[in-house]
Amino acid sequence: MCHYSTEDFGIFMLLRYGVEVDEEKVKEEQFLLYKEELDNQLVSSDLLANIPELALIDVCSYATEKNEWKVYVASDVHTYFPLFLICLRDEEKIYEEDLRLD
Repeated sequence: MCHYSTEDFGIFMLLRYGVEVDEEKVKEEQFLLYKEELDNQLVSSDLLANIPELALIDVCSYATEKNEWKVYVASDVHTYFPLFLICLRDEEKIYEEDLRLD
């Protein structure tokens, strides 16, 4: 089962961007979205082409003095296997990763 937690977010932010996260200040959210509801401005067509019709989305957000960070991780709603990760800094996508095992 996949759940993108505050701890996962902190590790990602430190390793990828060198940002140390105060886990107590991370906001978490989780919701279901249908494929057609995903923002094609944020999710590339390559990722959209191979995901199921319904996805579980975990969101972690964190604000520093300089930036607001958000990481979205989509998982298959039936298997909970991770599908993709998208990172935003100040509402602009700066990173996208396909998490599916081929």
